[in-house]
Amino acid sequence: MTEQFFSGIFSGALIGAVISIFTLRFHYRELYAKSISSSRMQWINDFREEVSTIIATLKANKSDINKTQPNKIVYKAEQARAKLLTRINMNTSQPGNEYNDVFAKLLLELDFNNTMDINIDDTTRKLTELSREILEYEWKRVKDEARGKR
Repeated sequence: MTEQFFSGIFSGALIGAVISIFTLRFHYRELYAKSISSSRMQWINDFREEVSTIIATLKANKSDINKTQPNKIVYKAEQARAKLLTRINMNTSQPGNEYNDVFAKLLLELDFNNTMDINIDDTTRKLTELSREILEYEWKRVKDEARGKR
C-alpha cells in the first residue's frame, strides 16, 4: 500500500510539473509578445512625433511665423532628424526597409535654416508618404506579434 501511495504522489508531482512548464511557457510567450508590441508602439509614436516636428519646422520657416526663436526651432528639427536617422534600419534587403534609404536621403538633404530653396509642400508630401510606408510595415509587425505569429 505504501508503494501505491508513493507512486501516486510521484505521478501527481510529475503531472503538476509538466502542467507548470507548459503554463509557464505560454505565459512567457504572451508576456514577450506584449513587451515587444508595446516597444514597437512606442517606436511608432516616437517616429510620428519626430516626422511631425520636421514638417512643422519646414512649414513654420516657410511662413516666417517663428522668427522670434529660430535657433530653438531648428535645434528641435535637427534633433528629430538625428533621432529618425538612428531609428531606421538602413539594411534595405530586409522586408519592410525598402523605403528607409530614400527617407534617409530626403532627411539629409533638408536645410532647416534655408527653406527658401526647396518646395516645402512637395517635400512634406514626400516625407509623409515615405513615413506612412515605413509605419505600415511596422503596424503589420505589431499585429502579427500581438497574435503570436512572430
